[in-house]
Amino acid sequence: MTGGFTGTIPSPTLGQLEADVREGKFHVVLAAGTADPRLRWIAAHCKHVGRGNALIHSYFCLPLDAGRWSAPTTG
Repeated sequence: MTGGFTGTIPSPTLGQLEADVREGKFHVVLAAGTADPRLRWIAAHCKHVGRGNALIHSYFCLPLDAGRWSAPTTG
């Protein structure tokens, strides 16, 4: 989902990704590597499922994962 199939599409932005997780728009992420800031965010906030030494990492994200780690908003 993040960055398209090849990871070269700069969409969604990190902010949109956080909002999509918070709104429950998707839950499962398959990632190969964590160089992309969006994938680093997923790795830091969502639950890693599967084997730790796999080439493709699987994550399961819940709305609470974004809510508890998002920066406070002002307004």
